[in-house]
Amino acid sequence: MIKKLLNSFGVVLLLLVIGGNTLAQDDFIGKSPSTNKFGDLCYPIQAGKSVKVPITVTCNITKKFQPYTVSIDINSSFYEYYSWVTIDNNNQNVDSSKTITFNLTIKPPAIPYITPDGQYPFELSFIVYNKDNTRIDPTFTKPTFKVIVDNSAPVKPTISPSSKTSRSITISGCSSFDPLELSSSYSLANDTAGVYGMRSLTHTLKKSSDNSIVQNATLAYKDTRDFYKFSTLSPNTTYKATVTATDLAGNKNISSEITITTPPAPPASCAFTSTYCSATLTWPNSSGATGYYVYDDARNLITPTPIGANSYTKTGLSAGKAFSFYIAAVSSIGGTSELSTLFTTTTPTMPTPSISGPSIVCSSGATFTAVNLPASCSISWDRFPNLSQPSSSGNYATFASTGNGTSWVKATFDSGCGSTYSYYNVTAGSPVPGTIAIEFDAPPRRFTATIDGVATANTYKWYLDGVLKYTTPNTSVIFQRQLNNCGHVYYVDVVEENACGVSSISHAETVEDPCYYGFTIFPNPASDNITLTIGSADNASSMGNSSTGTTALASKYISTKAYTIRVLDSFGALKTTLNKSGESVTLPVGNLNNGVYIVEINDGKNVYRQQLVVKH
Repeated sequence: MIKKLLNSFGVVLLLLVIGGNTLAQDDFIGKSPSTNKFGDLCYPIQAGKSVKVPITVTCNITKKFQPYTVSIDINSSFYEYYSWVTIDNNNQNVDSSKTITFNLTIKPPAIPYITPDGQYPFELSFIVYNKDNTRIDPTFTKPTFKVIVDNSAPVKPTISPSSKTSRSITISGCSSFDPLELSSSYSLANDTAGVYGMRSLTHTLKKSSDNSIVQNATLAYKDTRDFYKFSTLSPNTTYKATVTATDLAGNKNISSEITITTPPAPPASCAFTSTYCSATLTWPNSSGATGYYVYDDARNLITPTPIGANSYTKTGLSAGKAFSFYIAAVSSIGGTSELSTLFTTTTPTMPTPSISGPSIVCSSGATFTAVNLPASCSISWDRFPNLSQPSSSGNYATFASTGNGTSWVKATFDSGCGSTYSYYNVTAGSPVPGTIAIEFDAPPRRFTATIDGVATANTYKWYLDGVLKYTTPNTSVIFQRQLNNCGHVYYVDVVEENACGVSSISHAETVEDPCYYGFTIFPNPASDNITLTIGSADNASSMGNSSTGTTALASKYISTKAYTIRVLDSFGALKTTLNKSGESVTLPVGNLNNGVYIVEINDGKNVYRQQLVVKH
């Protein structure tokens, strides 16, 4: 049939092209403007309905006898179909170079004879009279047109639901076509008039409960009209859908009615109860839902089968991290809803252990406590060398010293999906000796002693030249320097203490600048006897002190004929008096207590003094 239409259209087009060069030679030119550009085809109509066809006639005669009267010869133009035609203005006058229009109404009867292609071609004949009312036979370009009569219904759409959400229904199978290719011949000639002879599709949705129309949309027919989506619907509601196909002539065919129930709405909210390793989701029930699916944030299904309750616990999570979920509602009638909005929760962050305990651990042991152990976590303990761990129970652990020095204990919380830990610094055992630094101060005459590296001590006992001077928590003390103690060696000792015991002695020495004494003492310090060597004219310039390695030079010498020797304590009390004559003398000092003494020599002219340390 399509090939036949194209052949017919080609013949008409060929005649128009061939006659195009001779139109100026025609006395009258007749045209059918509304059909010429569509292969002379009129817009399709149903039998019993009408179509308007305008016919124009242009006069090219320049001779006299104008105007001319022109009419359409209905009988010779339409033959047995003349009864279909009415003309509003069939007798019209026209002058040269003027155009007149005849308005034809073509109305086939309600039950006409339908040709195989539904087309009825007509070639118009005209009757012309001049102004003397004489009929003439001019040359005439006769217009042609074809009336398409289409009484056949389009193919019935076969619709089915293709997808649905709680708020929408999409149906497919909406397309249709002209089965007898009657209206479709016009679609081929006029590509702006429908597709396959089809004009429109009407999509109708009703509520099943009361048969009320919810949506009714008529859309121009296009190739893409095989699908249609009804939107803004109600969840968990039953609807009935139909599609009506209408061809160019107005013939309709309605699909069978299908019933569709929308799924329940997805949950609109969600509450979370989270632990370090899991999250429990709870949401309000959706009307009509018989179960729910849970998805992760990548839309992967977590629950392979619907869960009947409106709560779900997701395990295997990590502490202190955010996790997101979607939820969809399921109904045995309506199917599965779309996904909910994305619900997000963050699991709690595990606390760091807070350890309580003493700062010093002795061999007798000490107990430490993790004061913030969460109920859902386990705990493990560890320690640094110098400590042992005799026992532990829950958030308690006992440690004992196995050596002396700094150390730490460690607590670790484990939630099963993560861990945290912290250290607690302690002193293990008794203190470890440190290093003493001594610095002489400017006048007043004194020096400062400082000990470092003894962080494990809480008490320090300071000795100077064997005598306890201070018991203090301070790591720095000040000692007074003796007058007339040139070349004296100071002996500084420190003992560190804490709750676990006493350290060994930390020792340091420092020496006063050498003086010109006039005599030497050996040994110094001494514990039993000392030997005094008296300067003379021969040795006054070079006298040694073997205990210190220093040299004593005398600007003047002591008379060796007669002198008095005294040994005094630091408060000036007389301890020993001895008159001697000679260059060397030995004195017993074993009966003296530990301490610092002054040895004084008086030769009658001058008094010479030097410091003696007695240390047993």
